[in-house]
Order: sequence, then C-alpha cells, then structure tokens
Amino acid sequence: RDVIIVESEKTRDVVKEESEKTRDVIIVESEKTRDVVKEESEKTRDVIIVESEKTRDVVREESEKTRETIENVSEVVHEESEKTRDVIKGTIEEDVEWRKAELMEMKTTLGKVKEKVGMV
Repeated sequence: RDVIIVESEKTRDVVKEESEKTRDVIIVESEKTRDVVKEESEKTRDVIIVESEKTRDVVREESEKTRETIENVSEVVHEESEKTRDVIKGTIEEDVEWRKAELMEMKTTLGKVKEKVGMV
C-alpha cells in the first residue's frame, strides 16, 4: 500500500511538473501568436491607410474632372441658349415686320376698294 501511495505521489508530481511545462509552453506560444497577430494587424492597417489615401486622391481627381465637365456643359448650354434666344428674337422681329407689311398692304387695298366703291 505504501508503494502505491509513493508511486501515486510520484505520478502526481510528474503530471504536475508536465502540466506546468505545458502551461508555460502555451503561454509562450500564445504570446508569440499575439505578437504576430499584432504585427500583421499593423501591416494591414498601414496598407488600408495607404489604399484609402489613393482612393481619396482618385475620388478628388474624378470629382474635379466632373465639376469641370459640368461647368463646360453649363457654359455650352448658356451659349446655345443665347443663340436660340437671338434666333427666336430675330424670327419674332421678322414676323412682326412681315405682319406690319401685311397690314399696310391690307390698308392700301382697303383704301383702293373704298375709292372704287365711292366711299371716300
């Protein structure tokens, strides 16, 4: 019985010692893993920052191009609107002159008719 107790205690001590060794290895490996994860996270963060800056620059550049295009289109629309307005104004002025001429011709014709009929 004493032999069993002694052997049991030896086994317990060996298990305890091995458990402590295992625990120490787990702690060391965990710390190594944490350090690797931290380092890789920092690398990833740096890449994200650089890529974000590139994206921001491209968006800014494209926004500027779009703004310039909008300004150019706006200017063209304004110029074409002015031309159209001038054409419409010219057409209206021609129409008014033509109507005046028509009215004068009608008055003249009416005057001639009145003369012939003897109303004058």
